[in-house]
Amino acid sequence: MVGLFSFLGSLGWFSAFALVNAAYVNALGQIEIVFTTLTSVFVLGERIAVREAFGIALIIAGAVLLVLTGL
Repeated sequence: MVGLFSFLGSLGWFSAFALVNAAYVNALGQIEIVFTTLTSVFVLGERIAVREAFGIALIIAGAVLLVLTGL
């Protein structure tokens, strides 16, 4: 099952890079880090450092800037 889902995930990334601007796909990949961190905080109860929170804020700001400017 892990191999199947890994294959489907890779196929999805490959398709996304082929269909849309690569900057949007990379921005989506960065947002995935934000969701992973938020899940670890709210579900697993982990604490994040100030540096990590600042990094997450930069990732979100970059993604919003990308969407608003329409590169």
